[in-house]
Amino acid sequence: MKNLKTIFKQAHLAIVGCLFCASMGYAQIPVIQVPPGCVVVNVGSGGTLGAGGKVGNGGIITMPDPYAGDTFTFLPNNTTVPLVTNTVGTWRLLGDLSDTNNATTSDAPVQPAGTPLAVKIMSYNKKSRAAEYPPVSPSSSIVWARSKGRVTVTYSNNNGCGNSLIFDVYKEYAPLPNATAPTNIPKIIGPDCLLPLTVYTYSVDQIASDNATDAIGFDSYYWSGFPAGYTDSYYSADKSSVTFKTGASVPAFSLRCDYGRANIWDGDTFAVGAPHSTYVTKPIGAQPVSPTFTSTLPISSTCLNTGVSSFPIVLNSLGYTYTLTAPGTTWNIIQNSVGNWTINTGTDNNPGTLQLTVTNGSCQPVIFTYPINRNFVAPSAVISGPTCVTAGTTTNAYSIQTNAVLNPTTWTLPSGWSITPLSANGTNSALSITVPSTGTGSTAGAYILYAKSNGCAGTINLTVNVKPAAPVISSSPVCVVRGTTATPAFFCTAITGATGYAWNLAGAPGWTCNTGCTTNTPTFIPNGSTAGPANITVTALGANGCNSNSSANFQVNYTPVTPTIAPVTACFDYGISGGTKTITVTNPQNFGTYAITSVPNTLFSSAVYSAGVFTLTTTGIGGSYNITVTHSNGTCTPATSVAVPISVASIAGSTSIALNPSNPCDQYSVSSLPVGSTYVWKVNGATPTGPNYNIFGNGITMCGTTAPSSVCVDVTLNGCTSRVCSATIGTHALRQGNGTLPDVKSNSVLDQVKIYPNPNTGVFTIQVDNVKTSATATILDATGKIIATYTLKKGENKIQQEGLPKGVYTVSLKLDGKSEARQIIIK
Repeated sequence: MKNLKTIFKQAHLAIVGCLFCASMGYAQIPVIQVPPGCVVVNVGSGGTLGAGGKVGNGGIITMPDPYAGDTFTFLPNNTTVPLVTNTVGTWRLLGDLSDTNNATTSDAPVQPAGTPLAVKIMSYNKKSRAAEYPPVSPSSSIVWARSKGRVTVTYSNNNGCGNSLIFDVYKEYAPLPNATAPTNIPKIIGPDCLLPLTVYTYSVDQIASDNATDAIGFDSYYWSGFPAGYTDSYYSADKSSVTFKTGASVPAFSLRCDYGRANIWDGDTFAVGAPHSTYVTKPIGAQPVSPTFTSTLPISSTCLNTGVSSFPIVLNSLGYTYTLTAPGTTWNIIQNSVGNWTINTGTDNNPGTLQLTVTNGSCQPVIFTYPINRNFVAPSAVISGPTCVTAGTTTNAYSIQTNAVLNPTTWTLPSGWSITPLSANGTNSALSITVPSTGTGSTAGAYILYAKSNGCAGTINLTVNVKPAAPVISSSPVCVVRGTTATPAFFCTAITGATGYAWNLAGAPGWTCNTGCTTNTPTFIPNGSTAGPANITVTALGANGCNSNSSANFQVNYTPVTPTIAPVTACFDYGISGGTKTITVTNPQNFGTYAITSVPNTLFSSAVYSAGVFTLTTTGIGGSYNITVTHSNGTCTPATSVAVPISVASIAGSTSIALNPSNPCDQYSVSSLPVGSTYVWKVNGATPTGPNYNIFGNGITMCGTTAPSSVCVDVTLNGCTSRVCSATIGTHALRQGNGTLPDVKSNSVLDQVKIYPNPNTGVFTIQVDNVKTSATATILDATGKIIATYTLKKGENKIQQEGLPKGVYTVSLKLDGKSEARQIIIK
């Protein structure tokens, strides 16, 4: 070794120097007397071999480890009697050596003080190794050294020559107390079990090489025990580690490492048959290898069809301990015998991994894994998802179903379609498909999705239809003649990929398709039965019932029909205020709207149409008019009737009704009636009768607590009647009968008796045109109290009742056994 050559060179120079100085002063060469616990294995200059021998310059000794320390003595003249010509100088310790007399817990060696002839040297390790190795004894703080050392002693003679004596110290590792082997030495580090044809490295802790920086050399290590056939062996520089490659088989063997110079000194050579006393061994076993299986099992192909609920596993080679599991699955594994199992998957069509644990004695168990993929086979594995999709959509979700959703899946899509994974497990067994909006793959029709489990050949598929685009109206009529047999044609755009067109007439009751009913250009017979416009829709049909999402809508109105009017009588009743007249359309339609106008436009103020009849609110202005009735329907061309001439008799517009309110009766009077006309009172639209009303002259008196809704007169002139109503309504009417009043008979004496003026001041005249036996008049106030009674004669009877309070009074008339009540107003 290089360090030993250096040592020998240094020792040689030292010896030459010493010899020179000795020849000058005839001095002897000094040596060191070692203690009995150490062995001189190389004497150096002037030394002697053996335990307790002498070591000279360039010599080597071995020191037990641990070593508590013993005395090393400097012999100046190689005798126990020193000669004055050689004087010791200083002692210098390197490595893990330390002066026992001055030992501390310092990391650095403790050097002897002064220039003593004898020094007690111990093996003392650094603190950095204290945690790795136990102390020398349970009560000791001194730890094992684990590295070599070197001793240098300087000296001089009386001739003035100075020199040094150097020797190396190697460690010999003795057993601990009560131990039979050096159990304290480091163990071999490396795997316990090996595989064939594999490279491995083993090493030991470098127990004698910690002092490289002190340049005091290295120990050597010797490896043995390899089986025959192991190749490619090589060592580290100091041989503390070995690397080799195993052969085709791995028998059990014991690997051994001997620590070199700390044992029998052999000149750095391991002598076969003379093993070192310090060594360590490690038993090595064969690592279990993957077994083989029967050729028909799915474990060899790794693909198992979906729908297969159980399968066997049988080993061809045995010899180890086997344990089979399927972690992460619900599979049930039944062991039939050694190396023979039945795996029950049940309805689980998902993949799994078989885990075979093989154990060989004390070797670390080896785990072999065998992935079992599932081969997609329908119907146990199916693609689930929409079979009718719209071009341009991105969220069409598909997945592998029937307990097979965990299979890593490869999808094959139609050209132009794309995938976005959905499932968090990353298997792509659930995904979203984007159907392009234009170009390849967007045209309506049937497409096929394919899916296969990764690593297996079986495929499943699903037919997916793309919907046709929604049709668009291109050219169609907006107005048709209802019921016409000249059927109009309707048009919608032709949709690429559409298999036909479905026309829906639900919004056009009564319509029927005539020709081209499944094309984009059909004709219809518009026998509509509804009043509103006809609504016709069309949907583009696709493959397998996958039709367009939306429809085109046709709204068709009917062409208006020329109205006809029922004959209108020459007598046109109207009202100065609220008179009405009806005009009847004889061919009314249930669609469109009707309007009526007059020329001049003063015939009526408003018109209401319902079920073929116009009700006009007349204005009361006589004259000649032309009436026009119009039927229209949306934007369709309107049709109007011919003008109908109307002649209305002229009635003076000054006729009016005045109200004279009083408590508890109201009196109405009509004035300015046309010459030659007659009139009839109307209360609430009906002719008033009974004791609650008193009609006299041109007036009517109503008593009570409930106001009427209207008070009018129907005026008739030349056979035409008009209604005039009071602009003001009083608060009294419908009075209940008073028991103090005479009974009113059903026959009237209106033609025999007249009272005037009314209203008056209490002075008025009762005129009796004809009396046969007797006639009387009794005046009563509003409470029924009799004010006065008069006997009446034929002709005018003057009544003087001035001073009566203002109000309404009742005049009870009796004429020839008949009676009637009248009201007068005193003002």
